[in-house]
Amino acid sequence: MLNGGDEPMAAEWNLAASQREPGHPGRARGSGLVPAVLYGRGIDAQALAVDRHALLGLLHRGGAHHVIRIKVGSARERPAMIKEIQWHPVDGSIVHVDFHAISLNEAIHADVPLRVSGEAEVAKKGALVEQERHELRVSCLPGDLPEAIVVQVAELSPGDVVTVGDLTLPKGVRALDGAGDIVLTVAVPRAAEPAAEAEAAAQGEGGAAGSAATEPEVVGRRTRPEAEHQA
Repeated sequence: MLNGGDEPMAAEWNLAASQREPGHPGRARGSGLVPAVLYGRGIDAQALAVDRHALLGLLHRGGAHHVIRIKVGSARERPAMIKEIQWHPVDGSIVHVDFHAISLNEAIHADVPLRVSGEAEVAKKGALVEQERHELRVSCLPGDLPEAIVVQVAELSPGDVVTVGDLTLPKGVRALDGAGDIVLTVAVPRAAEPAAEAEAAAQGEGGAAGSAATEPEVVGRRTRPEAEHQA
């Protein structure tokens, strides 16, 4: 197993929200708010609006993958996670966000970022890390959800491959992706491969030339032309 060390645990973020009139999301956007909806098992769907800057700040700090405590007015906080974000296709602004209410006592499915550590050591070996998977789908209790899973690569060598099954996950966290799915590979840069091949070829030619130069000449021996062989 590939030990990533102590994984940073996810923080719980707080986000204030207000009730909005269903069916009129444009009014919220015109006031600097983002229309949202909160739904989940055991609760009625609620049309909400959240502050745009607060939401962007939360996303910038990684809140898209973690538990968010949403407080609507004077009601009690509800733990939730972002289920979906709709982005404007032209200006890239947030158009709408779906929050899914969760129970802190029930396992959830979430995507956790994969962070690579030790790339500088790999570079010293003339190789580079090609990361093919940047998130891992996991199942765990909300309180066990890590902020990220660190993949240590300092001890790896060119040609090594890390799969999901090689990862050491925090206690209580189970991977939902296939154990054989590739996370990353350690490869030699393509530009370096032809150079290495050319160097090997040059050494081979030099060795052959040296061998020919030191071989004594045999007087009277000749090699018959190809035509003579065929005849």
